Order: sequence, then C-alpha cells, then structure tokens
Amino acid sequence: MYSVILSLVVAALTFAGAFSLFDKWSAILLAPIAGVGVYILLGRRVRKKVEAASKDIEGHIKGQRFEKAIQSLETIRPFYRWQPLLGAATEGQIGMLKYAYLRDFEGARPDLEKAHPWFWQPFAMLAAGHYKKKRYDEMEKVFEKTVSRNKKEALLWAAFAWCQWKRGLTDKALEILGRGRTVLPGDERLKTQQLALQNGKKLKMQGYSAEWLALHLDTPPGAGAAPPGGRRPGYTPPPQAYGRGAIRRGMMSN
Repeated sequence: MYSVILSLVVAALTFAGAFSLFDKWSAILLAPIAGVGVYILLGRRVRKKVEAASKDIEGHIKGQRFEKAIQSLETIRPFYRWQPLLGAATEGQIGMLKYAYLRDFEGARPDLEKAHPWFWQPFAMLAAGHYKKKRYDEMEKVFEKTVSRNKKEALLWAAFAWCQWKRGLTDKALEILGRGRTVLPGDERLKTQQLALQNGKKLKMQGYSAEWLALHLDTPPGAGAAPPGGRRPGYTPPPQAYGRGAIRRGMMSN
C-alpha cells in the first residue's frame, strides 16, 4: 500500500503548493494528476520486478521444479506493501502450487486462505482440503462463499455437490446442482450430473478435466495409488493454470 500512500502525499503537497502559488482551481486540477502519475510510475517499477520473477516461476513449473517455483514466488513478498492485491494473488499462487503439485494439502492451507476471493481456484482447493480432513462445516462455508462470488463457475457447483454426494447427502448435492443450473441453465455437465443423481446413478466428473483433477478429490482414470508425499502417477496439473498468468492477473487487478 506504500504506492497509494506516497501518491496521496504527493497529491496533497501538489494541492498545497498550487493553491499557494496559483488558485484553488489549479490545485484541484494538478493534485490528482500528480498523485496518479506517481502511482503509475511506482506501479511500473514494481511490475518490472514481478515480471522478471514470473519468468523464472514459469520456467520452474514447466520443468517440474515446483519447490523452486515456490521459492521464486516468495521473493515477491517484499513488494506486497507497494502493490495492492499483489500479496493476495501471490499467496494464493503459492498455495495452489503446494496443493496441486506437491500434494501438501495442510501446508497449502494458510496460503490458500490468504488468496483474493476474485480468484476462485485457491478457494476450491481450500474447500477440497477441508473435505479431505472431514472438516465438513468449514468445507461448506468456503464453498458457499466462493460460489456466491463466482456463480458462473460450473466446476465450483459440481465439486461442492460431489463432496456432499460422497458424504451420502444426495439431497444436498441435488440442491446445489439445482442452484448451479439456475445461474448456468445451458451447462450440459451440470444437467447431466443432476439427472444422474435423480436416477440413482454415480456423480461423474470427467467433463471438468484438469481443473477437477487438481483438487485431488478423485483418482484420475488409469492412475494407481500415489506414493507417500508424491503426486498420483500419470497426472500433473497444467502449468498455465498455476504459472505466470495468475501473478499477472493479480498485478492487472489494480
């Protein structure tokens, strides 16, 4: 937030100087120009540094050097105070890497909790982590908050319903799918899932592909058991979902 504070200080000083040298209209005109100019300059400075780190992060993820990718993300932390939303975007990114790639579900939790609510993927993973630990009340709270902010994400509705169905709460799962179809009436996947449960069949999630598998709630087709501390064989989440793009979105959200 330092960039915001400095911009306001510059705007205030410009207003005072212009008012004393010229008149109030000049002060009103020049103060916001000076403040916005300083904010843009500071933002560009921080953005260049973050972009440089982001290139390293993307390379590490493509090379499956996930621990190094997390270390590179951690180097961005000193800039949190300079750029609004950067901290939330970066912490969510760290949490997603820990959860999706390293399968460190509990270790990812503190980072996922710090993510910005605009980015729904970290909170889907957070809710999935609660489900895996049978923290069902927390799971429901996270899912409810996340679908309320991201109503157009079919996977959120489907994952929420799947967790309830696996608990044996078919009625709740149907209610969730019904709510999802209300906001996404044309989504064939939700329609198929709703019909399956109504007919006493299993809830299948293949239509959601990599984003669903990244939640690690279900075993990928043809994959065996995961080794201790490792990823399930035959599946690695796509780098574009958790790499440079998410940090860039966090930067561009300001």
